[in-house]
Amino acid sequence: DLGTLGDRAGSWLVLPAGCALAGVGIAVVGLAPQVWLVTAGVVVCGLGVAAYHPEGARITFFAAPGHRRATTMALFGVCGNVGWGLGPAAAALLVGAAGREGAAGLVVPGLLMALVLLVYRARPARSAREREQRHRRTRPAGNEGKPHWGAAAVLVLVVTVSYWAYVGSATYIPLFYTAHLGADPSRSGFVLSLFLLGGAAGTLAGGWLSDRRGRRPVMQGALALSVLPLLLFPQAGGAGSVVLAGLAGFVLGSIWGVAT
Repeated sequence: DLGTLGDRAGSWLVLPAGCALAGVGIAVVGLAPQVWLVTAGVVVCGLGVAAYHPEGARITFFAAPGHRRATTMALFGVCGNVGWGLGPAAAALLVGAAGREGAAGLVVPGLLMALVLLVYRARPARSAREREQRHRRTRPAGNEGKPHWGAAAVLVLVVTVSYWAYVGSATYIPLFYTAHLGADPSRSGFVLSLFLLGGAAGTLAGGWLSDRRGRRPVMQGALALSVLPLLLFPQAGGAGSVVLAGLAGFVLGSIWGVAT
């Protein structure tokens, strides 16, 4: 588990390394002539993403002021979701212009952010480390090393189910538009981007609301509201399906800023 390794090593270098690996991996996917190289590129990209997120989330959590922590974590999620949302549209444009090899252009943002993180060096990590040490010193005696397994299990279940719905919808939407509606694949990429960008907006809204109304009611409301657009989406067509895609992404995404 890369998160556990990050906790033990405590190195901020996993942040630029993760960004660089993700970019290089997706470039290999676009340029690879054989299936096994495509698979290797996907694995490298996944490792880069997996290396970045736990350490990035930890630094963001402890660098945030306590009364704005949910909003700050939501912003962390929103930035990732915006990139995820723009990815299909960017890939559609690059592949449309240069063929499959055009996807290698997606290496640019990964390497650029790795460079930015290297230039800024350990400033955010140092600030987060100082806050984390203060947090540990001010915790009540007797709470050290006692994880709340029951609450953690419920939270993991909620996040897992919502993520299944989110990723399942992200997989289904392009297939729905190309196979069922007979639409051009590039159009399905833009509708998928709308769904993912809706998730980014929902993440920010969920974090903002939870700072004011509490995490539990916001999470319960989001879970309940997510059912309707997902049920109606396969029955809709044209503009209706586009609106429902964005709405479903918004409601599902609002869970992440609360649960992080």
